[in-house]
Amino acid sequence: MDRRQERCIITSPVFTNQKERMGNHLVTLKKYAERVLIQGEDLMPWEAADKDARMEDFLDIGASFKCTYKELVSVIIGGLIHTR
Repeated sequence: MDRRQERCIITSPVFTNQKERMGNHLVTLKKYAERVLIQGEDLMPWEAADKDARMEDFLDIGASFKCTYKELVSVIIGGLIHTR
């Protein structure tokens, strides 16, 4: 695949929408991770359900971009330990 084809795929509306969703999920998942892992809080039941749904969609989208589970989780929790 040449660069022009690659740009077409990456900037197509479907991929842009997926990237936007993934970015939105990432912001929220990072906040949940910080609260649970760093602050030791429990999520409210509705937050836990939201986290589960966002995580599933985040992992599905990431897999469509050929990202591994380990890579995706490290994106979410990366930097949290250093904020302590």
